Amino acid sequence: MKLTIRNKIVFVQAVSILSILFLLMIFNSRVIQKEFLNSEIRKAEIIAETISGLISASLEIELIESAIEVLENTHNNNPNIIKTEILNLNGEKIIVVENRKTNNTSESIIINKKILNSVETSEIAIMKIHYSTYEYEELQERHNTIFLLLLSLVAIFILLSIYIANKLLSPFYNLADKLMNFKPEESNTIITQTNREDEVGIIQNAIYTVVKKLNRQQDLLIQQSKLAAMGEMIGNIAHQWRQPLAHISGVFMNIEGENEFGELTDEYLNKKLKEGTKVVNYMSKTIDDFRNFFKSDKNIEKFKFKDSCQSAISLVKPSLKFNNISFEFEISNDDVIIGHPHEYSQVILNIISNAKDILLERKIKNPKIIIKLFRKNNKSIVSILDNAGGVKINPIEKIFEPYFTTKHSSQGTGIGLYMSKMIIEKNMKGKLIVKNQKDGAEFQIII
Repeated sequence: MKLTIRNKIVFVQAVSILSILFLLMIFNSRVIQKEFLNSEIRKAEIIAETISGLISASLEIELIESAIEVLENTHNNNPNIIKTEILNLNGEKIIVVENRKTNNTSESIIINKKILNSVETSEIAIMKIHYSTYEYEELQERHNTIFLLLLSLVAIFILLSIYIANKLLSPFYNLADKLMNFKPEESNTIITQTNREDEVGIIQNAIYTVVKKLNRQQDLLIQQSKLAAMGEMIGNIAHQWRQPLAHISGVFMNIEGENEFGELTDEYLNKKLKEGTKVVNYMSKTIDDFRNFFKSDKNIEKFKFKDSCQSAISLVKPSLKFNNISFEFEISNDDVIIGHPHEYSQVILNIISNAKDILLERKIKNPKIIIKLFRKNNKSIVSILDNAGGVKINPIEKIFEPYFTTKHSSQGTGIGLYMSKMIIEKNMKGKLIVKNQKDGAEFQIII
């Protein structure tokens, strides 16, 4: 059983009550019952002392009937006496009188009393009174009954305490369950404000306030992630447009040169205009590609891993080429899944961009990034591996914490991998893990 606060309270109560009952039982057994038994023994001794003189007088004059009558009268007045025996000095029974008015035959104590000669005070016989202590036994039975009754009351008290504790603590357990199942997107329905003025209300309202702050922080993280992605997008557009802009500049220079030498013809001009228009269309398509890539996914749809990966690669490939980073894309699996394709592509782009940044930061010779699509243990896996030397923090999972970054503050916010993990594990019910390999770090997206 789990030792919760409720169980601790009930346990302490039970132990305390049982301890008190146990001490009372010992006191009652060793003091009160012993005193009662001693009282019964003294009563039997007084009876023996009272009738011993009469028995002595009867024996001296050999009136056995008189002695028997004395004993019978004594039995009639004392139902606790089972029987009385008179023995001579040789131990032979000369008188045996049983109490015919008692049904109790359980012998508990025997009182031995010497019968003395009234004149010479010498011993003439021995009287044995068999005295029943059935009242003492009844007292023991009553004590046991009372003790069992008290134990029953304690058991009822414990059960009642558990019931009351459950009633009192159930709001706390319900609140704990809500927190265990808490999801930021459902915070408005799971954790609500309450008008209760007791301790539960105070705690719930405090948690509600904290959750609201966490939601605001979460919104801020998402906004910062979007801003960081936009900055990355602008950088990628710059790389993507560098060559087309140079091409357009070349077209203008060609037209200008032909014009200066007087060799510009309508045919040549139209040719260069078409060439320039083609380049501009390419640049426009690049903008559309980036806009589609970063638009939010409202609906869940089917998509292929390969298509999402290629969408991300097409955006970052010019930047990799510009920085002389070798790139490999190996496909051995092309599963179709249901989810958010643009979000998935953003995760791929973010991991590739991080790999590119660390390769440039550490000035790795022959930098390389390898992406592999494969299937293992009925799971579709995308592996992104670089040769930048691996993640140099411990524990390695810390890299997914919000605001953790190894870059300078002007280069990163430390929320890219955190948001990537949120997208994969919260939105797509998959896993995003990282581990160090021989030459660098490997990120795996497992769905």
